[in-house]
Amino acid sequence: MSNPFDLAHRHSLLVAVLVALRVKASQPELVAVHRWLDNWADVGLIAIGMARQGYRLHLTNVEPCIWRATSGDHSVHRRPLGPEPHT
Repeated sequence: MSNPFDLAHRHSLLVAVLVALRVKASQPELVAVHRWLDNWADVGLIAIGMARQGYRLHLTNVEPCIWRATSGDHSVHRRPLGPEPHT
């Protein structure tokens, strides 16, 4: 099992999920990913998780039903939210 605080591993999982969202297919796994992330509540959970890791997320409605997300690591301005995990 991987370390839950391994940011490189978590980043690769996030990239995989985002790629899966771009695929329009009917495989059960992809349907589950779309069901999970095609709603604002779960997008909010991702935004909260990113903020806890020092990232900022900006969502822009570029045209009706089209959203663009940009994010960045603002660790220079990051304030600790709690104790750092021990590895």
